[in-house]
Amino acid sequence: MFQQAKEQFEGAGDKPGAALCLQRLGDIHRMLGQYEDAKVMLQQAKEQLKGAGDRLEATQCLHHLGEIHMMLDQYEDAKVMLQQAKEQFEEIGSRLGAAQCSKSLGGIYIMLHQYEDAKVMLHQAKKQFEEVGDRLGAAQCLLSLGDICNMLHQNKDAKVMLQQAKEQFEGVGNRQGAAQCLQGLGNICRMLGQYDDAKVMLQQAKEQFEGFGSRMGVAQCLRSLGDIFQKLHQYKDANFMLQQAKEQFEGCGHRLGAAQCLQLLGYICGQLKQYDDAKTMLQQAKEQFEGIGSRLGAAQCLQELGNVCSMVSQYEDAKVMLQQAKEQFDGVGDKLGAAQCLQSIGFICITLHQNENAKVMFEQAKELFEEVGSRPAACCLCILGRIEIDEGYLIEAKAKFKKAKEHFEAIQMPEGIVLCVHILQQIHCALAVAV
Repeated sequence: MFQQAKEQFEGAGDKPGAALCLQRLGDIHRMLGQYEDAKVMLQQAKEQLKGAGDRLEATQCLHHLGEIHMMLDQYEDAKVMLQQAKEQFEEIGSRLGAAQCSKSLGGIYIMLHQYEDAKVMLHQAKKQFEEVGDRLGAAQCLLSLGDICNMLHQNKDAKVMLQQAKEQFEGVGNRQGAAQCLQGLGNICRMLGQYDDAKVMLQQAKEQFEGFGSRMGVAQCLRSLGDIFQKLHQYKDANFMLQQAKEQFEGCGHRLGAAQCLQLLGYICGQLKQYDDAKTMLQQAKEQFEGIGSRLGAAQCLQELGNVCSMVSQYEDAKVMLQQAKEQFDGVGDKLGAAQCLQSIGFICITLHQNENAKVMFEQAKELFEEVGSRPAACCLCILGRIEIDEGYLIEAKAKFKKAKEHFEAIQMPEGIVLCVHILQQIHCALAVAV
């Protein structure tokens, strides 16, 4: 329909009308996940609309181009485009457009684990949506803020926000948003290890997504359910769920989701010590991520390939892959991924009795974990303390375990606190004997 209208506008010499049709065609391709075609159309439409003096629609094209780069994990390009679009919307007085860009920028910061920046953007967007009476946009921001609290292990706050968002979605009759909140609540239970509750919620969310034909929502719930079964070591069920999720993602043209499922399937093979299959799947997933420009996904596969090599005692290959993965995580601003790679390299150095190198790696990993507010920072301190004990530096080890204990107390992790107290008692006894 839009293609025919575009041709008619062109025939009548109506360039602005033809450009608007091209914009709509680009948006259709974007929503279908056909991102390369969408990029070409929206870029052409943007230039034509700008030439015709339609700043609002040209800025909408720029906004949607930023969204496409975001979907492809091309976050730096996405940030530039969305920031430009936000500023242009503000210049022409479109508070709604500016709010939408702020919301998308918040989503990018979430993906990069830059949660404080994300919270600023999302609070800003939520306020703007409320000011223009967009209850749906405000609810979506609340949903994302709940997701951030979940990632920062602020589970009580996350549950409150997601429950509020769910009620707001229900209040405006948005069943999909309500289902996403239920999905988010299920994922919180999953992260807390409350797998029975998580399964119930995710299954309910999946059924709701099925009810209004959201294959994407169904696929995401299946992927989360597969992850739960994987964590419960129920690998047959996990494989079944993830294979179904992969097919659903492929069915709706979501290559990124399909690659993520393949990545998880490769991880499961690694857990089952099916290392050759794991390498094959992870390599395939890495190539798929690279094919769609997802540097983050490719880095995660490279990280897992390094871990597989470590499991089969191919330590030099493992270190090379993990170092490459770290550099790629650095490139996309993922401090958590970079820290995990440093931690893995540190464990390899310990295995190879390279204690000095290990200390450097764990110290760097600790600093990065602390920057993103991640609990493994305390674990790094414990490992550094263990190395100090092995080398006979008990005073230094005592300082490390005291600091680790404070970390565990801050994140309310009882088992970590008990471990630190036990080791501190041993150190105290050893120091008393030495005196």
